Amino acid sequence: VDPAIRKLKTAGFAATVNLTDTLQQFESLEVAAGPATLRGRIERQSFAEQQPSLSLQLKGNRIDLEALQALAGLVAGDASTGTLLQHAIAADLSADAFSAFGEEARDVQAVLTLKNGQLQAERVAIGSLSGAQLALSGRMSGGLDQPVLSAKMKLAAKDLTPFLEMIGRHTVAHPALQRLIKAGPYYSDAALDVTLTAGSNEGSAPVTFGVIGTANGSKIAASYQAPDVAQALTGKGMLLEATLENPQTVVLVGQAGFDPLPFDADPNGILAVKLQSTEGSKANGTLTFTTEKTSLAAKGDVDLARDHYLEGQAKLTLQTQDLEPFLLLQGIGLPQMGSGLPVTLSTDITTDAEKVALSAIEGKVDQNVFSGALAIDRKTAGKAVGELALDTLDLGWLGEGILGQFEDASIGGLSMAPVAQPAWTGFDVALNVTAKRFWPGVYGPVTGFAGKLEWKGDELALSDATGDWLGGKLEGRLQVGNANGSGFLRSRFDLKGGDLAAAGWAREGGPVATGRFDLALAMEASGATPRAMAHSASGSGTAIFNGVTLNGINTAALSPLMAAADAMKTEISPDAIRKAAEQVLFTGQSVVGAIKVPFSVAGGTARAQSVTAGDGNAAFTGEAAFDLAEQHMNGVIDLTFRPGEEALAGAEPRVRLGFGGPLHAPDVSVDVTDLSNFLSLRAFERERRRVETLQSNVLEKQRLRREVALYKARAAEREVARLRAIAEERHRQAAAAEAARMKAEAEARAAAERRAAEELRLRLRQLPPRSPAAPPPPPQNVHPLSGGNAAGENAGPTLNFDMLPDITVQ
Repeated sequence: VDPAIRKLKTAGFAATVNLTDTLQQFESLEVAAGPATLRGRIERQSFAEQQPSLSLQLKGNRIDLEALQALAGLVAGDASTGTLLQHAIAADLSADAFSAFGEEARDVQAVLTLKNGQLQAERVAIGSLSGAQLALSGRMSGGLDQPVLSAKMKLAAKDLTPFLEMIGRHTVAHPALQRLIKAGPYYSDAALDVTLTAGSNEGSAPVTFGVIGTANGSKIAASYQAPDVAQALTGKGMLLEATLENPQTVVLVGQAGFDPLPFDADPNGILAVKLQSTEGSKANGTLTFTTEKTSLAAKGDVDLARDHYLEGQAKLTLQTQDLEPFLLLQGIGLPQMGSGLPVTLSTDITTDAEKVALSAIEGKVDQNVFSGALAIDRKTAGKAVGELALDTLDLGWLGEGILGQFEDASIGGLSMAPVAQPAWTGFDVALNVTAKRFWPGVYGPVTGFAGKLEWKGDELALSDATGDWLGGKLEGRLQVGNANGSGFLRSRFDLKGGDLAAAGWAREGGPVATGRFDLALAMEASGATPRAMAHSASGSGTAIFNGVTLNGINTAALSPLMAAADAMKTEISPDAIRKAAEQVLFTGQSVVGAIKVPFSVAGGTARAQSVTAGDGNAAFTGEAAFDLAEQHMNGVIDLTFRPGEEALAGAEPRVRLGFGGPLHAPDVSVDVTDLSNFLSLRAFERERRRVETLQSNVLEKQRLRREVALYKARAAEREVARLRAIAEERHRQAAAAEAARMKAEAEARAAAERRAAEELRLRLRQLPPRSPAAPPPPPQNVHPLSGGNAAGENAGPTLNFDMLPDITVQ
C-alpha cells in the first residue's frame, strides 16, 4: 500500500465499478480521504500495442496530490511516477483546496492532458496560492534537461510577499531572491503576465522568461534569457533586462529591496537593470536609476553566484539636485536638513568577500568639494576605514549629528531641548580627514586642517588634529558623545603664535589689541540638553600674550587730563572728568608687552582674575568672566596712571574700564571716580599751594621792601661815601694841580726873576748905578689855575640819593 494511503487516518471509497483487462471504470466515484471528499469518475483503458490512457474527472472540497497519485496508482496498478507518465492522461480537477509539495491552493480548477510525452495545460485557474490568483495555460514536451516549453500565466495578488516566500521555500536560497522577498510588500496589487518558452526551434531555442505588468503603481517589464534550462537555473550564459517605472519614487525604492520610510521624493522614477553573463557566474551589468532631479548609474562586472554575490568591480556615478528626500527614505537624518542637498559623486567600487572598497571618490555636496577612499568591512558590521579630503568641514554640523540641534532660533541661543537619542550605534568608522577650512564654531575657520575622525554612531572623536587658526598653529583633540540621551564633551587644544587682532574684537579704527598669543585649554562638559552641557563645562587653561599693543587706550592720557582739569572753571566732578577722559583716553596706542593669564572654567563660565600688565605710563589690573552658554562676557580693567611727581597720598589716578555684552562686540563703560578724586585732590593741593604761595609772596614782598629800604640806606651811605671820596679825590687832585701850578709859577717866577736879575745885572753893568730904594716891578702875564672855581664849588656829576647803586625796586 502506498505510504500516502497509510497516512490517511480515515478513508472511504464508493463507486460503480467496471473492471476488465482493457478497461477499468469507476463511475459515480466518491472518495473520502481524511477530511477530503471527492466525487467524479476515473477511467483507464489499456489496449495492446497502444498507449494506455487514464482520465480523471474529480471535484471536491480538497485534493491532495500525493493521495491523488496513490489513488491513480490503485487504478493503474502501479503508483510510481514513471508508470503514470507512460499513460495518456486527461484530468479535469476542481477542488476548494489543493495541496501539493507542502503548499495549499484554494479554488483550483485544472484541465490537463498528457499524451505522447507532451503535457498540456488547457486551463489552470487557482483562486489563491499563497495569496496570489493564477491563471495559466501552456504545453511542454521533451525531457526536463532539454524541454520544449511554451506557457503563459496571469498573476494577480494584493500582497505578493507570501507568493514570493513560497517560491523561496522551493528554490535554492539566493541573496537576490531574499531581497526580492523582502521587497514583497511594495509589490502590492500586482497584475503580471508571465511567459515562458524554451526549445521551440527544433529544441535548440533559448529559454526565455518574460514578465510584464503592474504592481503598486509600477510598470514592470522584465526578460530573462539563457541558452538552455540548466544554464537558466544556474544563471550562466544568461541575459537579464528589467525596467520598473513609478511616478512615486518611494515605491520604486522599496521594490528595489530597500525599506523606505513614507517620505516624498522626486517623482517619475525609472529603475533599469541589465546583466549579461561573461564567464562562469560572472556578468557584466549596468544599473540606472533616474527621476526628474536625480540620476544614478553603476556599470561593471559582478559575480552572481550565491556565495560571491555582487563581488567584482563597478563604476558608480550620482548626480542629484537634492539628496535629502532619499536620505529620509532610508531613515537617515543629517544635521541642518531642509534646505536641499545637491550632490555629484563618482567612485570606483571593488567588492570581495572581505570588504567593499570605494576608491577614487570624487564629488561635491552643496559646493563642498570632496575626494577620498573608503573600505567597508563585510565581516564586521558597521566597520569602515578610509580617508577623506574636503573643502569645508563644520564641527557644529558633526556635533548635531551626535547630539541633535545645538541652537534654538526662537530663543536665539543654545537649545533647551533634550539631547536626541542616538540614531545609530555599533559603528566603527575611522577616517583620516583633511579640510581646507574647518569651522570650529567660534571665530574663523581652521585652514589646512588634518586629523583622524572616528565615528561610532553615538560618539564622534577628532584626534591628532592640526591646522592654522587665528594666525597660529593649532593642535588638539575632541570627543563628543551621546550616552542614551545624555551628551558629553571632552576636549583639549593648544594654539601657538595666534594673532591677537584676529581673536579680539574690533572697533571702528581697527582691532582693540594686536600682538601674538599662546593658548592651552582642557575642558569637558555633560548634560541632558545643549544648554545644560554649556552650563556644566569645566576645565582650565593658560593664555600667554606677547608684544601686546592696545589700540584706543592712551596710557599717557594723565597729562592732558590734568591740563583739562586745570582749565575747568567749575568744580571737578566725575561727569565732567568722564567727558574729558573719553576724548583723551580712547586715542593712541599703548605697548604693554608680555601678559600671562591663567584661567579656570567652572559652571560654564571661564574666569581670569588678577591679571596684571603695564608700561611706563600706567599699570593694568583686571579680571574677566566669559559665559559659554550665553556667549556673553563681563570684565573690568583698572588703568592706574603713574603720576610721577604729581603723586598724591590718599588718591590714585585710576580709571576703571568695564566690558559687558556679546563676546564679539561687548559694550564698554568708563568709571572715573578714582581719577576724579585724584584730580579734585590735586586741584585742592594746587589751590592750597597757590594760597601759600600768595602768602609767601606777600611776606617776601614785605621782606624785600625791608631789604630795599636797607639796601637804599646802605646805597645812600655808599653813595655819600663814594661822592665824598670823589670830592676828596677831586680836592686832592685840585690841590695837587694847584700846588703844581704854584710850583710852576714859582719856578717860572724864579726863572723870570733870575733872567730879570741877569738882565738887570747886565743892564746895570751897562747903566750907571741907581739908588737901592726903588722896588722891583711886578711879574707880567701871570694867570690863575685852570679849572678853578672862584667860589670853590665841585665841578663833578650830580649825586642822586633816591636810589641805591645796581638795585632796582619793583
